[in-house]
Amino acid sequence: ELADATIQARSSAASLAIAGGSTGVAVSGAGALAFNTIGSGTKAYISGSTLDSVGGKVDIDALNSSSISAVVGAVSAAVGVGSTGVGVSIGAALAFNNIGFDQSGNALPLDVQAYIQDTSINADGALTLNAYANQTIDAAALAGSVAIAGGQVGVAVSGSGAFAFNKIGADVSAYIEGVDNGGTDVIEAGSISLYAKDSSV
Repeated sequence: ELADATIQARSSAASLAIAGGSTGVAVSGAGALAFNTIGSGTKAYISGSTLDSVGGKVDIDALNSSSISAVVGAVSAAVGVGSTGVGVSIGAALAFNNIGFDQSGNALPLDVQAYIQDTSINADGALTLNAYANQTIDAAALAGSVAIAGGQVGVAVSGSGAFAFNKIGADVSAYIEGVDNGGTDVIEAGSISLYAKDSSV
């Protein structure tokens, strides 16, 4: 079972203010905001079954490679010209990216599982269960601000800020589970291997 949910997000904003006269006052602001969430899990399993006299191998794989790629940018410029010139500019960019969590920070049921449950297997070859999570977030938040003031009295104020918040969470597991039913569920194979790994970044 393979899950490959992908979000590619681009968000941008730009603002320009120009003022002139005996008193020139220019105020400019720009903001960009992005919210991205992935909450899909992956399960590969055999449940409540009987696999008898399997001549080859039994391979159960669960892979989740969900990804978010986000670029958020904001640019603001203000120009004030006059005997008294005032320029005020503010730019802000925010990005919130979550895999396995909602935007409130609550965990979502993002399970990456390979398992056998209440099942009998008789196989000549190898029995393998692999669960692998390789989720990625690549985010950039950019902000720029310019304020220019000209005149006998010139006041220029400029500010910018950029913030990216990234969070990844998953429950990765590979297991064999049965019930106490007097030995009815039996697992026999040439070899048995269980592997679970989370290499998300």
